Amino acid sequence: MNKLKFLAAFVLIFTVFNFTSCDNEPLDSAIDPNPQPGCVPPTSFQASNFIGTNVNLSWATSTGATSWEVQYGPTGFAIGTGTSVFSETTNVTIPALVPTNTYHFYIRSNCSESEVSSWIGPISVGTSTGGTTGRALRMRIGGEDFVATDITAIKGSLLPGSFYFNITAITGSKVMTLTFQGTDNMNSFELPARGGITYVKNISDPLSVYMGVPEVGAEEEPVGNITITAEDMVNKKVSGTFNCKIVLFDSVTEEVIDRKQITNGVFTNIPYTIQ
Repeated sequence: MNKLKFLAAFVLIFTVFNFTSCDNEPLDSAIDPNPQPGCVPPTSFQASNFIGTNVNLSWATSTGATSWEVQYGPTGFAIGTGTSVFSETTNVTIPALVPTNTYHFYIRSNCSESEVSSWIGPISVGTSTGGTTGRALRMRIGGEDFVATDITAIKGSLLPGSFYFNITAITGSKVMTLTFQGTDNMNSFELPARGGITYVKNISDPLSVYMGVPEVGAEEEPVGNITITAEDMVNKKVSGTFNCKIVLFDSVTEEVIDRKQITNGVFTNIPYTIQ
């Protein structure tokens, strides 16, 4: 089994190099708290630029919703660690922000005490991310920050009613790839059943490849999750969150020689091409 995993690493490396371009937590329970199919998330979620120290948010009403929860925090924060604001109208003002900082905003519908929708977002406000259009991929890995803006993505379909994504992010000599697939209208992808995450610590070293795969003896254990939080199918941009346990195998003994945990993973406004 380990041999297969190790070979899979090189397949994913090949994918990394194929999709690279110069152009351009297990799942935190707060990210996807068992949203109910009948509770629909809001649409047309928008944010103003800073008005003094305030930001105005607005959205379109959603069927069955009685109120909405907005959660916000510094760019790249993990849902569940931010500040929540509740509103019974389709707009809210967030006060007392710092205009020189950057922020992410998410929203979901509340349909009853036990029914909530999935989260929508993030949308970004702040000078360093270029308003709501900035693209970035951020995460914590082994206690260190990984931040990339050199990101490419491809969306394709193998069968009618299904899709897959491949997202590649590069910063310095480090490379991240996220691959996931599902059926139409699916937005949460358990790993490794529906995808994979690969982290190349040094692109020039083929033996520095960490993979999101179960270890021996834990074959049925999920190692992470990728969630799409927003997709703009008109302008072809996708945002989401991710987390994963990743391992590094010894190329000779095929034993695990290092482990890392990816947390607080967020990708924002990533342009994609259709394949």
